[in-house]
Amino acid sequence: MQPAQIRFLQSSEGQKLLGVAHQHSDIHKRLNILRKMADADAAALVSSQIELRNKAKGKFSHYEQMLFDREGLEQSTSESVARYISRRYEKFDIVADLTCGIGGDAIHLSRVADLIVVDKFIHKVMICAHNLRVYQRNFAAVVANSSNWFPKADAYFIDPSRRHSGQRWFHLEDYEPGIATIKKLVEKSTALGIKVSPGLNYDNLELPCEIEVISLNGECKEIMLWCGDLATTKRRATLLPQNLTMEYSDDEVEISSVGQFIYEVQKAALRAGLVQAIAKQHDLHLVDERLSYLTGDKLANTPWLQAFEVKRIMPFSEKKVKAYIRKERLSNITVKCRGFYGEAVSWQKRLQLKRGDKKSPLTTVFLTRINQDPCAIFTEKINATV
Repeated sequence: MQPAQIRFLQSSEGQKLLGVAHQHSDIHKRLNILRKMADADAAALVSSQIELRNKAKGKFSHYEQMLFDREGLEQSTSESVARYISRRYEKFDIVADLTCGIGGDAIHLSRVADLIVVDKFIHKVMICAHNLRVYQRNFAAVVANSSNWFPKADAYFIDPSRRHSGQRWFHLEDYEPGIATIKKLVEKSTALGIKVSPGLNYDNLELPCEIEVISLNGECKEIMLWCGDLATTKRRATLLPQNLTMEYSDDEVEISSVGQFIYEVQKAALRAGLVQAIAKQHDLHLVDERLSYLTGDKLANTPWLQAFEVKRIMPFSEKKVKAYIRKERLSNITVKCRGFYGEAVSWQKRLQLKRGDKKSPLTTVFLTRINQDPCAIFTEKINATV
């Protein structure tokens, strides 16, 4: 979006058109009405802004007054995650957001500290400033390239661009600003938070930082790299909206035979490598050293784990598995594969499994390996009560 377009949307004429456009959900009807009030370019601009606002509904509470561009909205942090991230900055007086974008993180950083927003694109700074005013925040704004310059502050936040022309980037060297700028910031600042893709491979990350995987409603949304005074541990996983967090532990976990219950570890904890920490906390064991399934004879009722009660374990034989399913008249079956050849979807078809009606018990079949031997574990999923 161009600066002139932003100024138009902020003008009295633009605000009037946006107000009219909000009353019409049908895009064709909306455009026809807008074209009677303004030229085609203005009508298209206003209509597209309404579409972006509608997409932002689940992320921002004041979406109807905010301005967006498509790339900025796609990469922006939802309010609940941004609010959580901002808490790390509460002990600092001045914070600089070096890639402010549309202001998704800046809105909440400005709640806990005096904020300086920076971006190399003037239209991004203009959109961010508009959105900060919607939330009645105080701030200073600068158009500058953080690869070459950044303001004096007590702590910094950076959310490098990881999308371009609809394509996502999953490597730090592809980000903008890239790894060279990030390393320079780590060296020159005493406190830096870096937001990266949840798909980032951080195994060979050459940065001294805490790695935090943040999950919202069961989905891994962000990874934060906390450097300097913002770091508190080696790795961490956080569940929102529960506000539960767990830190890394390198304690060894014993391997044992499958007990009365088998557990899947929550995705964020799995992504953060916290299987050992969860196992120790709930007195569980690994099913196999190469897998992340946990087991025990006592039910662990926690958001960090999905529990399944074990009903039958058998060495895997396609013929015998099918025979057992027919014998027990199991009709509502889900297959999960880990450490097993093939994909769950293909085994679902290969075993000729069809979902039964919703009233029939749900059976989950784990196709996996124990001590290198393929096996099938028939279970019933246990609904959590926490």
